[in-house]
Amino acid sequence: MKNPRHQPQEISYTGNTRLAISSILPRAVAVSVILAFVLVGTLHCRRGSTPKTSDPYAALPFRPRVTYDSLGVTISNTEQEPYLDTRLNLYVGAIVYSVQVGTLNPGETVTRSLRTFSNEHGESFDPDRHKAILLEVRARFSGYDVHKDFPPPP
Repeated sequence: MKNPRHQPQEISYTGNTRLAISSILPRAVAVSVILAFVLVGTLHCRRGSTPKTSDPYAALPFRPRVTYDSLGVTISNTEQEPYLDTRLNLYVGAIVYSVQVGTLNPGETVTRSLRTFSNEHGESFDPDRHKAILLEVRARFSGYDVHKDFPPPP
């Protein structure tokens, strides 16, 4: 005797079920495409946004007075606060020659010979062999890491 509860049942798809599946699929694809466009548009707009004028760096007055020639660099603190951890970097192509200056108090002036600058390998800068393309002053000022670039002397 056959038990009717254990026999597999055939599932029949009616016309309404096929119609529902065929109408949902294009709608799902359309919604996915729209969401993709919205995401791409949002990312594109954020990338091109302008910085806020309330940026604390925008109003930060970091104005060291710098002069340099083939012999040395002179830097003066023109602010009312000290420059902390002051460092001078000379760029010669892809090589950076640096010298640590330390703290510059307000109104203080310091001069460093170009021969005291050294690169990461410990080699000293030779002004007779190399021509600097940029001088960078880095310091900690008013609680921020700041820098200013200066072109080479004429």
